[in-house]
Amino acid sequence: MNQLTPEQERQCEVDKIVAYRACFSTAPGKKVLSNMLAEAHFFEFAKTPEEQAVENFMKKALCNLGIWSLENSDDFVELLMNLSVKEN
Repeated sequence: MNQLTPEQERQCEVDKIVAYRACFSTAPGKKVLSNMLAEAHFFEFAKTPEEQAVENFMKKALCNLGIWSLENSDDFVELLMNLSVKEN
């Protein structure tokens, strides 16, 4: 099995992010991602190990989109704070 160079590993990561964004940046893709987050109860507190596993899977999907990362935390907080407050 061939080892990838650091540059090849980085390119694979970039390619994955590009592919995920191509899929989920379309109008239908955004609806699907929104539905996936809702179905995974992403915006609720995980109560069981199974729910935590599903939440982690969705976090990984957001990582694959290049969104969920410590490097984006300031931008993420800025976006969150600009959202309107909705009553349940």
